[in-house]
Amino acid sequence: MSCEHSKDCVYYRTHLYKSNSRQSRFLVDSYCEGTLHSRCRRLHYKTEFCKEAPDDLAPNGYLVGTHKKLRVENTRKFERYKIKNGACMLQVLGTKKTFSAWIVDIGEGGVRFELSIHPKELEICPEKSLLRILGYSIEAIPFPITKEVVKPVWQNNQVMGCSFA
Repeated sequence: MSCEHSKDCVYYRTHLYKSNSRQSRFLVDSYCEGTLHSRCRRLHYKTEFCKEAPDDLAPNGYLVGTHKKLRVENTRKFERYKIKNGACMLQVLGTKKTFSAWIVDIGEGGVRFELSIHPKELEICPEKSLLRILGYSIEAIPFPITKEVVKPVWQNNQVMGCSFA
C-alpha cells in the first residue's frame, strides 16, 4: 500500500533506491510504502504550513542524518500573541452547551483556549464539532476577533488549540 503523495515527494524520490542507508530504506518501507503514511510528518507539515516540507525532513519528523527534530516554532504560518486576562464564553454549535474558557494566545490562524472544564464533560468530537465565541473580554488584544466560529484541532487535557473556521 503506497502513499498517494509519494510520486511528488522529494524524500521518497531521493531515498527510494538509496541502498547504503538502512534507516532511509526502513523509513521508505514504513511510511511511503507501508501503513504509516497517514502519520507522515512531511504531509502534516505541508497541510499545516501550506508549503512544501524541507528536503531534509524525514517522514518520522527528524532531519535526515541527525537525531534532531525540525524546530516547528520557527516555521509557524502566523505569528502568535500571548494574551493576559482573556476570558471568553464558548458555545458548541448545534447545541445549547455553553462554557467559559481563557484565551491563552491568538494568531491570524487560530486561538488556544484553557478550558474551565474537561472537554470530555462537553462530549465534543474535535473532528466534527465547531465552537462559537459568544463573547470575550481582553484588555490588550493585537487585533479584533473577526471570525466567531472556531474548529478544535488539538487538545491536551484542559488546553485546546482551535483554528478559525
